[in-house]
Amino acid sequence: MKVQVIAVSASCEGGNCPTTYVTDRGSVLVQGDRTARGRRFAEVTQQLLLDHAARLGALRWAGPVTPTSAGTVLVEGDVVDDVEALQSIGLPSHETLVEIQGKVIA
Repeated sequence: MKVQVIAVSASCEGGNCPTTYVTDRGSVLVQGDRTARGRRFAEVTQQLLLDHAARLGALRWAGPVTPTSAGTVLVEGDVVDDVEALQSIGLPSHETLVEIQGKVIA
Protein backbone atom coordinates (compact mmCIF):
# COMPACT_ATOMS: atom_id res chain seq x y z
CA MET A 1 0.00 0.00 0.00
CA LYS A 2 1.30 3.44 -0.95
CA VAL A 3 0.52 6.37 1.35
CA GLN A 4 0.54 10.16 0.96
CA VAL A 5 0.78 12.53 3.93
CA ILE A 6 -2.16 14.92 4.15
CA ALA A 7 -1.95 16.58 7.59
CA VAL A 8 0.59 16.59 10.42
CA SER A 9 -0.10 17.71 13.98
CA ALA A 10 0.70 21.40 14.45
CA SER A 11 2.54 20.61 17.68
CA CYS A 12 4.86 18.13 15.95
CA GLU A 13 8.55 18.35 16.75
CA GLY A 14 11.13 15.89 15.48
CA GLY A 15 8.90 13.71 13.31
CA ASN A 16 6.80 10.64 14.15
CA CYS A 17 3.81 12.76 15.14
CA PRO A 18 0.07 12.32 14.76
CA THR A 19 -0.53 12.38 11.01
CA THR A 20 -3.24 11.60 8.47
CA TYR A 21 -2.66 9.92 5.12
CA VAL A 22 -4.58 8.80 2.07
CA THR A 23 -3.77 5.47 0.47
CA ASP A 24 -3.58 4.36 -3.13
CA ARG A 25 -6.74 2.32 -2.52
CA GLY A 26 -8.85 5.27 -1.36
CA SER A 27 -8.80 4.76 2.38
CA VAL A 28 -7.58 7.13 5.10
CA LEU A 29 -4.93 6.28 7.68
CA VAL A 30 -4.77 8.04 11.04
CA GLN A 31 -1.58 7.82 13.10
CA GLY A 32 -2.01 8.70 16.76
CA ASP A 33 -1.35 7.73 20.33
CA ARG A 34 -2.32 4.22 21.36
CA THR A 35 -4.98 4.13 24.08
CA ALA A 36 -6.06 1.73 26.80
CA ARG A 37 -8.88 0.73 24.45
CA GLY A 38 -6.38 -1.02 22.18
CA ARG A 39 -4.68 -0.61 18.83
CA ARG A 40 -7.97 -0.01 16.96
CA PHE A 41 -8.15 3.48 18.49
CA ALA A 42 -5.84 6.37 17.60
CA GLU A 43 -6.00 9.42 19.85
CA VAL A 44 -5.44 12.72 18.02
CA THR A 45 -6.54 16.34 18.18
CA GLN A 46 -9.72 17.41 16.45
CA GLN A 47 -7.60 20.08 14.71
CA LEU A 48 -5.56 17.41 12.91
CA LEU A 49 -8.75 15.99 11.40
CA LEU A 50 -10.00 19.46 10.45
CA ASP A 51 -6.65 20.15 8.76
CA HIS A 52 -6.97 16.88 6.84
CA ALA A 53 -10.41 17.89 5.57
CA ALA A 54 -9.29 21.42 4.64
CA ARG A 55 -6.25 20.18 2.71
CA LEU A 56 -8.58 18.05 0.61
CA GLY A 57 -10.94 20.97 -0.03
CA ALA A 58 -13.65 19.95 2.43
CA LEU A 59 -15.31 21.83 5.26
CA ARG A 60 -15.14 19.21 7.97
CA TRP A 61 -14.10 15.72 9.06
CA ALA A 62 -17.13 13.47 8.77
CA GLY A 63 -15.53 10.23 9.84
CA PRO A 64 -16.20 8.47 13.13
CA VAL A 65 -14.72 10.06 16.26
CA THR A 66 -15.32 9.79 19.99
CA PRO A 67 -14.46 12.86 22.13
CA THR A 68 -12.29 12.29 25.21
CA SER A 69 -12.17 14.16 28.52
CA ALA A 70 -8.63 15.28 27.57
CA GLY A 71 -9.92 17.44 24.72
CA THR A 72 -8.80 15.01 22.02
CA VAL A 73 -10.74 12.50 19.94
CA LEU A 74 -10.49 8.77 19.38
CA VAL A 75 -10.58 7.54 15.80
CA GLU A 76 -11.55 3.89 15.45
CA GLY A 77 -10.48 1.84 12.48
CA ASP A 78 -8.82 -1.34 11.30
CA VAL A 79 -5.29 -1.84 12.59
CA VAL A 80 -2.79 -1.41 9.76
CA ASP A 81 -0.39 -4.32 9.49
CA ASP A 82 0.84 -3.64 5.94
CA VAL A 83 4.62 -3.92 6.22
CA GLU A 84 5.32 -1.51 3.36
CA ALA A 85 3.10 1.20 4.86
CA LEU A 86 4.49 0.73 8.36
CA GLN A 87 8.08 0.91 7.12
CA SER A 88 7.44 4.09 5.12
CA ILE A 89 5.84 5.75 8.16
CA GLY A 90 8.22 4.51 10.87
CA LEU A 91 5.54 4.09 13.53
CA PRO A 92 6.79 4.60 17.12
CA SER A 93 5.88 1.89 19.64
CA HIS A 94 3.54 4.16 21.65
CA GLU A 95 1.43 4.98 18.58
CA THR A 96 -1.02 3.09 16.42
CA LEU A 97 -2.09 3.38 12.79
CA VAL A 98 -5.71 2.76 11.88
CA GLU A 99 -7.37 2.58 8.47
CA ILE A 100 -10.81 3.98 7.76
CA GLN A 101 -12.79 2.93 4.70
CA GLY A 102 -15.42 5.19 3.23
CA LYS A 103 -16.08 8.90 3.32
CA VAL A 104 -14.41 10.88 6.12
CA ILE A 105 -14.80 14.44 4.82
CA ALA A 106 -17.82 16.56 3.97
